[in-house]
Amino acid sequence: MRSKATFLAVDLDHLTGMTKHRLKVNQHNAGVIDGCLTTTGLTLTD
Repeated sequence: MRSKATFLAVDLDHLTGMTKHRLKVNQHNAGVIDGCLTTTGLTLTD
């Protein structure tokens, strides 16, 4: 996986596309989401 610090967005549409792509990839990786929620104190509920 590429570091998020090594990208260059040429415009807002490019940045939006990259962000949507990373969110789509991360939605299948529960560890990333759990880690983010843990640091905020939030929890997931069904």
